[in-house]
Amino acid sequence: MPEPHSSNARLVFRSQRLFPLPAWAGYLFAIMVTLGGLFLRMHIAGIFIHRPLLIVLVLPVIASAFVGGLGPGLLSTLIVALSSAYVSLQPYDSFAIEHHYDRLLWGFLVLDGVLMSSLAYLVHRSWRDASGILAEQLRDSHRLEAIVDTSNDAIISKDLDGIITSWNAGAEYIFGYTAREAIGQPVSMLFVPGTEDQEQGLLERLRRGERVPDFEAQRVRKDGSLITVSIAISPVLDELGQVVGASKIARDITVRKRMEQEIRQLAFYDPLTGLPNRRLLNDRLHQAMAASRRSNKHTALIFLDLDNFKELNDQHGHDLGDLLLIEAATRIQACLRETDTVARFGGDEFVVILSGLAETAHPATDQALHLAEQLRHSIAEPFHLSSQRNGQDDSSMLWHCTASIGISLYRSDHHTAEDLLKQADTAMYDAKAAGRDRIRIFDPASKD
Repeated sequence: MPEPHSSNARLVFRSQRLFPLPAWAGYLFAIMVTLGGLFLRMHIAGIFIHRPLLIVLVLPVIASAFVGGLGPGLLSTLIVALSSAYVSLQPYDSFAIEHHYDRLLWGFLVLDGVLMSSLAYLVHRSWRDASGILAEQLRDSHRLEAIVDTSNDAIISKDLDGIITSWNAGAEYIFGYTAREAIGQPVSMLFVPGTEDQEQGLLERLRRGERVPDFEAQRVRKDGSLITVSIAISPVLDELGQVVGASKIARDITVRKRMEQEIRQLAFYDPLTGLPNRRLLNDRLHQAMAASRRSNKHTALIFLDLDNFKELNDQHGHDLGDLLLIEAATRIQACLRETDTVARFGGDEFVVILSGLAETAHPATDQALHLAEQLRHSIAEPFHLSSQRNGQDDSSMLWHCTASIGISLYRSDHHTAEDLLKQADTAMYDAKAAGRDRIRIFDPASKD
């Protein structure tokens, strides 16, 4: 917070004097040194009779102005002038009479004193200003060094060849290399193998004077582990404004990114199977339906329910039931294309989105039926289930399971995502009603 104006004024007034003395001390110094000069001149008059002003004017006035400022210098001048012109002290009176200076001496003394006081003051002020600027620069430099050294972020400088020229304590902590190990080495040693060309691209942009926005990237620590860092990069300029290097500030955001991923996982994925949950399913279904309207190709929705899952839970407990759900999710994923989506809808129900099917209804239906048959046969294979407790098998069994599957198709009609889910769900219940382990396609005509 800035100091009050009056405090700043006092600081400015003091800065006009070379030494940090109170105002009264400067004037006291002027009186003492001037009287001392007069006294000394009286005792050595015989030796320096022709140079009386050296001791009584030149030295005291300059010393007073240099130490105390312009005011004490003028006071010294006044003391010398009065003593020399109006005080009958040897050798001043005889000197003034002998040289006919009795009328002119006072004027000369005052004039010379003012000039010397002013000169001494200006010299002292110039020295003070220059030393103050230098001191401020040194303070700024030390302050900057302290900020860099104590920063938790990595602050790294490099030349245009990508060679590290500075490396602070934050960089040592984040990347594991000491300054001695890092300085003089290429900064690409921190890059993930295969991404070294990114550095050259960044340097080229800086050379062209382009701004490089902040970005996130993975980097390699000394121990070989990967971390995620947020990077801000700026050019380093020489006296002519030419780019001679770059400065980077890197912040370790590995923990933050991991937490974001965990939050996303909880928000959009089923914690048991790792499959998308209803929220993500709904989003991807809307995307698939929008793609169908643009391309005029069909999208199929497959609703799959495990037929005898409740019996397994009731007879053998939820641990084995969870194992069955995990294995069933793995088998369903193995049957799908990379562009397809499977989600756990809830309980023992799974929903599959097939996009990019044929434009006409019959080929699209055949494609959906073909995949549904694969799913049905995969689920029908025996499940080898075994649970562990304290690192040892607690229970193990072979379980036979079937699936009832319902299919609904969409291309570009007026139905919503909710309608499509209800249709597939209705078809699935038709399959259960037909004896389970069946596949049924939703028929709008039969529901009219």
